Amino acid sequence: MIGYIKIFKPEMKYKEFLVYNAYYCGICKSLGERYGPVYRNLINYDAVFIAILLDSALENKVSLEKFRCVLHPTKRKYRCLRNDNINFAADLTVFLTGAKLRDNILDENDLLSWMGEGLLRKGFSKASKRLNAIAGHIEEELERLHCYEQENNGDIDLVSDCYGSIIRKILEYGCGKSDVSEELGWIGYQLGKWIYIADAWSDIEKDIKKNSFNPLLTRFGYDNGELKLFKEKIKDRTGFFLFASLDEISATFEQIDKKINSGIIRNILYEGLFNMTNNILNGVTEKNGTEKSV
Repeated sequence: MIGYIKIFKPEMKYKEFLVYNAYYCGICKSLGERYGPVYRNLINYDAVFIAILLDSALENKVSLEKFRCVLHPTKRKYRCLRNDNINFAADLTVFLTGAKLRDNILDENDLLSWMGEGLLRKGFSKASKRLNAIAGHIEEELERLHCYEQENNGDIDLVSDCYGSIIRKILEYGCGKSDVSEELGWIGYQLGKWIYIADAWSDIEKDIKKNSFNPLLTRFGYDNGELKLFKEKIKDRTGFFLFASLDEISATFEQIDKKINSGIIRNILYEGLFNMTNNILNGVTEKNGTEKSV
């Protein structure tokens, strides 16, 4: 998970922001207790969204408790008491981070990925066992993605389908026998495609420097010319892919809107993702209330 699925704070109610923060802190606590203090550093916004969305789909009401965080010792904060979805989000965070590091080793063989993978290897193994039902599927899709990268495949729909399938499987598994599992799976699929393409756009400059695969460079035929002109040329076409996925996500969520966490989810899907898409396309990483941390 990359951390692109963020709230848009200026349009979020204060009470909803407290609940969102409480999920963030609940997952952080779960990471620490289930894997150790170092793993708390892996927490990201995507995991928080998954826990919030699953609790909404399953209509789980979470309980909050007050606590003092070592990073903010002067004020008392709220966190969600651990439940299955918070633990699930913590396990996913560790597993997907480890899987990403292993993928980086295959693609780039860089020292930092080797060091990170070694540091997280024990936790990755533990998370893999806890996610046994879907861990194999995720690894298969990452392997398929790696094959496309080795082929320098420029079919954006096909390549992004791999990450879309991963997020779909995660949400379908997480919501179990919920009456909205099919809709949640489609939201996950479109969200995964959006994440992959957004990340590809953000990585264009880095991938050129490292001579790494990027489906946008292949699809639109980058020929070592002026990068700024190239990005301007393909900006609208890339935006089409991104906003098409957002339209599908919004339309599907309208079919399953649950009362629990609805305001938070709507803020993320309708405001946060739209704002993030514009920021990514325009080269802005943090802007207009999209915070670096909570």
